[in-house]
Amino acid sequence: MSLSRASALALCLLAASCGQSKEEKRVAHLKDLCQAAVGASIHDLEVAYDGMVISIAPPCSTNSSDYPPNGCAAGASVCLMGFDLPASSDQNVCKPSGCYFTCIVVAAEADLQGHEYAADHASPICGTEWVDGLSTPPFFNAPLWLPGVPYE
Repeated sequence: MSLSRASALALCLLAASCGQSKEEKRVAHLKDLCQAAVGASIHDLEVAYDGMVISIAPPCSTNSSDYPPNGCAAGASVCLMGFDLPASSDQNVCKPSGCYFTCIVVAAEADLQGHEYAADHASPICGTEWVDGLSTPPFFNAPLWLPGVPYE
């Protein structure tokens, strides 16, 4: 009888070790929040991200198709923003290309101007894109990033 109990305990421990790590769950949650943010305000996503403040990365573009898939009006001038999320040290979260990830947020430039370029962060989000496996921190730290240039 004790052999089967030991076997059962070993199977439970093995099953527990095969589940997602805390970091994998955290990153999956951040991704889910990012993908669900279209239509919400920038402030709403900041609150969902536990108070993390978004980074605005000009330049804005006169053509919404220059940016990640979004629901902004065709041809509208849009701005690209995102969150400078820290790199993961969990190798299960990392990809061969890297351990940085971010949520890219797209908002109409007219909405941002109406809200003093996100001073109150009430501008609605018209597009998001989750990007992971970056080898360097997201481009929000590189103000010279331009549309059409790879994220890293």
